[in-house]
Amino acid sequence: MCIFSQCKAVSNGGALHLLINYPKEISLKTAGVFDCEAQSEGGAFWCSVNNGAKLTLPELWSFQDCKTLSDSGYGGAFYASINGENSQLIFESFIMFERCSGQNGGGMCLLVQSGGSFTIPFACYFTNCSSSNNGGGLYLKTNNGTVNFNPTQQIWMENCTCDGSGGGIYCLISNNEQISINNIKIKNCSSQGSGGGIYASIESEGQLILDKACEFYKCESHQSGGGIYIQINLTRQFSFFIKDALIHECKSITNTSLSYPESGFGGGLFLGGSGDYDPSSKLIDLRGMNISNNSADKYGQSVYIVMRDIVRLCQYGI
Repeated sequence: MCIFSQCKAVSNGGALHLLINYPKEISLKTAGVFDCEAQSEGGAFWCSVNNGAKLTLPELWSFQDCKTLSDSGYGGAFYASINGENSQLIFESFIMFERCSGQNGGGMCLLVQSGGSFTIPFACYFTNCSSSNNGGGLYLKTNNGTVNFNPTQQIWMENCTCDGSGGGIYCLISNNEQISINNIKIKNCSSQGSGGGIYASIESEGQLILDKACEFYKCESHQSGGGIYIQINLTRQFSFFIKDALIHECKSITNTSLSYPESGFGGGLFLGGSGDYDPSSKLIDLRGMNISNNSADKYGQSVYIVMRDIVRLCQYGI
């Protein structure tokens, strides 16, 4: 195993900086990265995978106590940008992020664009990671790419926090992007903004699917959406499906420091949409959601939905 300890960068990638601009396959063997930091992006590891290249981490990688320093930093431990058709980043073995911190994405920041893809087929742990803005564990932005969290073992996020939105995960989904999250457990994560477990914004032709025993447990938000917060542009093509997820003992707390009253809604799930939604399109399907013992300081102990014609949506069944 390679060991990187107390490495520093004045820009990106405290321990490793990797730029791949040609269609080759690269594998990086097991490594432990400890107490590394970078000023801007990737406190430990920065990579950009482009033009059909493939980067694989086939063995154990462990990141501990890594961080980014600037007010606009991304990826406390790991920053990855995957651009272009057939460009791929794959975590094939166990990945751990412990006590890492940054401004956006305390553990990892991931940008997937223009036909690129990211896959986790094995186990991944985020514990005690934090961000001063969005995404305590993971910050994820996609634009015409594919992201698959489809592990044979569980993805685990525990005790991750952020001062903005998305205590566990913050994701922006747009332009024919699909994110599939399977077999993930988010426990005791919290946000000062919305989405204690997950915050997701879905734009044109974006798709988010939660399936295969996802669980949100004891997450909390100090605005809305204790477990999950979803914001959708209903005027554009999109889809949001909960096929198999348990949301329990999550809470949405009123933030008395805010000058506006938009907090304390949707203890388990907050779903908001701008524009008109046609329920017959069936682009929102929550029938795989199991909810219990959630709480909200204001309304929607388990679920709070904000959109026009909510009565028709309920009549169709969600």
